[in-house]
Amino acid sequence: KAEGYITSLAPMESYLDPTTSDFSRALTFEDPQYHHILPAPFKYHGHNCYAYLLAKYGSSSYDLIFVQLYESYSKAAYAIETRHKDAAAYLAHLLDLYSQGWLVNFDQDPTVGIHSQIV
Repeated sequence: KAEGYITSLAPMESYLDPTTSDFSRALTFEDPQYHHILPAPFKYHGHNCYAYLLAKYGSSSYDLIFVQLYESYSKAAYAIETRHKDAAAYLAHLLDLYSQGWLVNFDQDPTVGIHSQIV
């Protein structure tokens, strides 16, 4: 960025999720809200792994953070498609959560060397 480059992040929703404080570098979690829908667990969700980049380098290091809400079996898809939430209202609420920041429990993985903080 200092040399004029534009920088961005494009995490899947569970990799940068303001609805939970959980943190892990593992990407093999499942979302329990889908248990009654799927015939087998979908174990490819994360717990705020991209939040580490925001905590370490600061959000101002990125020109654009584009969260991929189309992640397979995302919370957004569940809310809109299964629970029939209004998409515009859901997205507006999600944007509010992102803009307010949220606590991420980095202390759940002491090896990253970052203490729990708001990102």
